[in-house]
Amino acid sequence: MTRTGMWRGGSQLGAIACGLGILLTCCLPAVVWSHNVELYGGPGYRFGGNLDTEEGEVDISNTAALTTTLAIRARHDAFFEFTYSYQPAELEVEDLSGPSLSVFDLDVHYIQFGGIVQWDYDAGSPFVGLTLGAAVFDPEPEGFSTESRFAGCFYGGGKKMLSSRIGLRGEARLWGTFFPDNGTLFCSLPGYCAISVSGDALFQGEGTGGLFVTF
Repeated sequence: MTRTGMWRGGSQLGAIACGLGILLTCCLPAVVWSHNVELYGGPGYRFGGNLDTEEGEVDISNTAALTTTLAIRARHDAFFEFTYSYQPAELEVEDLSGPSLSVFDLDVHYIQFGGIVQWDYDAGSPFVGLTLGAAVFDPEPEGFSTESRFAGCFYGGGKKMLSSRIGLRGEARLWGTFFPDNGTLFCSLPGYCAISVSGDALFQGEGTGGLFVTF
């Protein structure tokens, strides 16, 4: 079984967790917010990831992902957030000249910093956020280069305290990675590169849900 196959079962769990997180933030009774730090981790499901290149259409497979966030309160209604998100996936390159299809394993890492604005309501605590940072694409074949590019994320969701230290968080994210100049990706000696990109952007959507702990 491939690594991606092992994660496909987790994709359904991630989607269910996200839905439950958003639903429960709207239904559970309110608990008073009285903390300055939150540590969140939750499974999710990531989709999208198409990119047109000189070799053909490139597609990152839809799989489960894991997102972790460290949030530090900036004021009563806002947090700074440090985010790391990981997706084990496959990269498919479809040749424009024929039916050939190249597939190899690809780890996708997002490392981001930004913040959220948050509203406290009795029925939940919705928020919207924006982060900027890097996307790192690490191919599995030995000898291929790891690629890092500027990336950002726009997201929103809801949170609900379940107790004085534990809360529930559900969110939807839009990841964007930018390739502003002509360039090549996933190169190996003696000079072969799998993909040539000319000024484009790669977008991925994601839904996540899980618990956070406060300090």
